[in-house]
Amino acid sequence: MKKFFTAVIFILLSLVLNAQDMKIYGYDPETKSYTCFIGVINVGEENPESIWNAGGRYGDRNSCVSIWNEKGMYGSSMSDFSPFNENAKYPPKIKDDEGTDYGYFTVDMNCRGRCDYDLLNVICKYHEKISVSLKRWHDEIFR
Repeated sequence: MKKFFTAVIFILLSLVLNAQDMKIYGYDPETKSYTCFIGVINVGEENPESIWNAGGRYGDRNSCVSIWNEKGMYGSSMSDFSPFNENAKYPPKIKDDEGTDYGYFTVDMNCRGRCDYDLLNVICKYHEKISVSLKRWHDEIFR
């Protein structure tokens, strides 16, 4: 397991250190657009907008706008709006600070327009484990 985490750290280090803030935007059925901000992927746990901040709005497993809420609109494996539903009709999108669209954040490897970043792939693959041990995964990736 330690070798796995070491490999993940090296793979993700360049993304974490060199990238702009990669923001997650969920689909809003009312406006029929990707306007619902649901967190930042590649910032540390101290950032209030981070999905790694368990005490924050976007990292709290009970928050309606958290991808870690297994019963929520953006975290349920059954929701059409979740990155963790392989058949989601409206998975979240990844955008940077300037609004550049990098594609869909989804476990569906065949999704046309899928954002294929290492950090997202790790989250997609291990989201169930990550959601119950956010601090541990955060520390392995960011420290």
